Amino acid sequence: MKSFLARTLAALLAGLTISGSALALTVTPHQPSLVIAPGSAATAEFDIDFGDLPLDFIALQLDIGFNVFRLSGDAEAVTLSFAGTEPQFNLGNFVRSNHVDGASISWVIGGVVVPQVSGIAVLSVPVTDIVGSGLTPLKLNMLLSTLDDNLEAGAQIDVVVNAVPEPQAWVLALLGGCGLVVMRRRAS
Repeated sequence: MKSFLARTLAALLAGLTISGSALALTVTPHQPSLVIAPGSAATAEFDIDFGDLPLDFIALQLDIGFNVFRLSGDAEAVTLSFAGTEPQFNLGNFVRSNHVDGASISWVIGGVVVPQVSGIAVLSVPVTDIVGSGLTPLKLNMLLSTLDDNLEAGAQIDVVVNAVPEPQAWVLALLGGCGLVVMRRRAS
């Protein structure tokens, strides 16, 4: 009876230890929305926190989703830079591709050495407006496959394209401002 209780308690403690030390991967946008002018380019930035302990991983997949009829982006222009611990792999080995829903960047190890990564990285995603005013989401999904687990994280930034005011709007604003100046001068 004692051994059954001891085994059950040991299994329970092991399960709690594993769940308490679970790895976490987080992606946080630098800003909730990115404002750009019509036809212009801007860069959305995300912090990717790999944690303090080095992660041994076998694959990294970044999916950047956006409406390709509203925005333009190039997977070759996406950069990943590390603010803390440098990764132990060459970032040039990433396979980048544009597709109908945005862009993908993936990296899979091919050698015997398992790369490690830790700390915070900054992912920069440049986008260009195609059609003018409006709002469209820019979504980032990330999958990091380690030797022990698959870690997933994601984030979203709303890309807001502010329309340039029509010439009539500029004239009305100017007339309104002149009217306020005239009213102020008459009052004094």
